[in-house]
Amino acid sequence: MQSAVSPVLSAFMSELPSWLLFVGGFLPVALLLFLLIACFRVHLMEVNKELSQTPDGQSMGKDCSSLSQRMKWRKCQEHQIFLDMLNGLDT
Repeated sequence: MQSAVSPVLSAFMSELPSWLLFVGGFLPVALLLFLLIACFRVHLMEVNKELSQTPDGQSMGKDCSSLSQRMKWRKCQEHQIFLDMLNGLDT
């Protein structure tokens, strides 16, 4: 059955006008990507505005500070593991 569909599809694609492919395929995808970029930009501007209103650019929320501390602790722990691996190679 797939061999019967293949010639029909290839004939359709050879007769498809390029403007239809552009307007029906490329243009909607490009516009959606631009819309997504615009939404992320607006969201980033809102976050930057909120951060500029807090002292020292740090969030005063408890959840954010604990998340920040956990990330710092994890980075420190990963650094220590890396140093331990280097020390193990030296001995």
